[in-house]
Amino acid sequence: MNKKMTAVIRREYITRAKTKGFIIGTLLFPLIVGLILGGVFIFMVLFKPSTKTYALVDQSGVIGQTFQNMLDDTLSNGEPKHRMILTEMRIPLDSLLANLQNQVRDKKLDGYLVIPPDILETREVIYSARNVSDFEEQGDFSGVLSYIVGNLRLENQGLPADRIRQEMSRSRVRLISRQITDKGEIEKNAASSFILAYILTYMMLLLMMGYGQTLMRSVVEEKTQRITETIIASIRPRDLLLGKMIGISALGLTQLFVVGVIMMLLVQFIQPVLVNLGLQSPGLMAVIKQIHFTVPLFGFMIVFFL
Repeated sequence: MNKKMTAVIRREYITRAKTKGFIIGTLLFPLIVGLILGGVFIFMVLFKPSTKTYALVDQSGVIGQTFQNMLDDTLSNGEPKHRMILTEMRIPLDSLLANLQNQVRDKKLDGYLVIPPDILETREVIYSARNVSDFEEQGDFSGVLSYIVGNLRLENQGLPADRIRQEMSRSRVRLISRQITDKGEIEKNAASSFILAYILTYMMLLLMMGYGQTLMRSVVEEKTQRITETIIASIRPRDLLLGKMIGISALGLTQLFVVGVIMMLLVQFIQPVLVNLGLQSPGLMAVIKQIHFTVPLFGFMIVFFL
């Protein structure tokens, strides 16, 4: 590496490192990753949900009251998460559903559920709402209804439902996954591995695309400015090209190093930050706790980037 190549490397590195785009991009990238991870949860904190009201049409006559009593989840302010209004069928079903649909459109109700008379055989319940994208809520409804229907089916066969449920809960096995490393075993599950791999892959993809374009623009820079002949007269083309590649690659490594350090700090301290924000979901905390962004992993990122 001669003095001329060193001068090219220094120019490519320093001139781009001083730009506002590089500085802002380096600082914003971890923020963007953090928002991708915590944006949904921050949104939940800022816009706290309110009690949802549903009409419950129980054609079976044996499930509605139990279902209403078992939905005992509450919001952070102590209000019930769901309010079920048992609706009697004093008019034909079609007319009743048309009336409920009008109430949903007028935002007097969030939705309604219709339990058919043969639910023990069909095991299907109609769920209609203004917004059907809340899969967590639908999972709660489905879980409670499945529990009630399962108990009724067991009782109809002369089996003690409570005893069977008790034995089933006692026999449930929880799989604790651990990864074997050179330093021993660490607790790690598929969710944390997927999240970490997704974030790192996304980051590497953005960096490679960004610096690939930067290198391309740098290579054609002198040609577009019509000073190629002057430069070639003072430095060999190979030295010029290598200088540009090394300078821009060093700039990319600098950004990757800064982002990696910030991510290490983020993984280290994100758990207490979320707790202070009021997010204390055991499942979420367990996944975050098992995200291990280690120095060797960071070293492999640098190798793959190069």
